[in-house]
Amino acid sequence: MKLFFAMFLIGLNASAASYHMVHSYPQGGPKLGDTTVIEFQLFRGTDTTPLTAADLLVEHEKLIHMMCVDSGFQQYRHEHPAEISPGVWQVPVVLDTAGNYRFFLQFLPDGEITTKTVVFDDKFVENPDQVISTTPVHPETKLTFEEGEFKVTLSYPAEPEIKKILLAEFTVEKNGVAIPLQELDNYLGAKMHIAAISADKNDFVHAHPEESGVVKVYFKQTGFYGIFMQFQYKGELHTNQFALQVKPAPSRE
Repeated sequence: MKLFFAMFLIGLNASAASYHMVHSYPQGGPKLGDTTVIEFQLFRGTDTTPLTAADLLVEHEKLIHMMCVDSGFQQYRHEHPAEISPGVWQVPVVLDTAGNYRFFLQFLPDGEITTKTVVFDDKFVENPDQVISTTPVHPETKLTFEEGEFKVTLSYPAEPEIKKILLAEFTVEKNGVAIPLQELDNYLGAKMHIAAISADKNDFVHAHPEESGVVKVYFKQTGFYGIFMQFQYKGELHTNQFALQVKPAPSRE
């Protein structure tokens, strides 16, 4: 079995530096367009015993959340690994867009007060020589997403700015009629799940709306961010994609 080693590399959660992981593909892979089973273990500091389910606390109905996005910001997944034996976790994922993917694992160890994030990278391609674009292919700013009967709009009263909290709102419409936030299903303990990912994927924000519908997002970098919002309505899960530009802080002369 081929093993890979990955250390955390993420923005807001500096204390996560004491956590790391190893991962492998017990059924072969990574495989583009087919189910790839990812197996991994999580470790704290220099401990040689991996974290088990007993070492983690439930957050949004799950012990571990795994999100991933490709190099072109075209495909996003949010999955939930299961422990198959003490300290050994597996998660199946199907990725059909070729690219270099970054995977984000989020979890809350017992005794900690903040969520930890560990990441790893891997390449999903049709053949080893395939050239992968690292440039996002959608517009620099994209504030609406339409799919079938649904239209979702991202709005905010002030332009996104580095190291400043953005107050954002998502309006969900079906056939032109707005659906109140309260009428969306509770999905994993929230009405919406929002992931904001910087162009280099070194800043990752996972947020949820308050009761008022406002989502607070703090950006640590300037430039492009891909925004992925998920909601569930009448049992059907919807994934929506947006893009925005975070500007530098005003100069002080």
